[in-house]
Amino acid sequence: MMNDLPYPASYDPSDAAARIERLQVLAAALDEKILESKAAQHGWVVSLILEILPPAEPFPSDCLEDVVACVRNTGLQLDQDEAAARKRYRVPDGEVEDFWVFFQSSPSSWKTLGGRAGWLILCSRTLKQRAFFVTAMN
Repeated sequence: MMNDLPYPASYDPSDAAARIERLQVLAAALDEKILESKAAQHGWVVSLILEILPPAEPFPSDCLEDVVACVRNTGLQLDQDEAAARKRYRVPDGEVEDFWVFFQSSPSSWKTLGGRAGWLILCSRTLKQRAFFVTAMN
């Protein structure tokens, strides 16, 4: 399922329209992961077409929902310079196709001194976390 996420042949992370299009694809894929995770937690029957989540999910589903919120926040994403981040941070075993998302934890996490922000790198095939580069925390 995740192996078929489209990746433009000439993706330029400094192109705002290309970033938004790619983030929309990621958001849809993550929405599906949230649905699958909730279905598994509640024992719901999931269509055989959907890939069942492995037991070790890369993030808890509540954090995954925060990731989706960040992905959908185009203002937050476009305020960040993905091209510069890709040059600054190196991801072991990273691929050009990986998703680079600027993550900012929920406002409640900042109030309880558990806030984090930074670049979250997700594998384009599995959507598992490859790296998280913290740029701010409290």
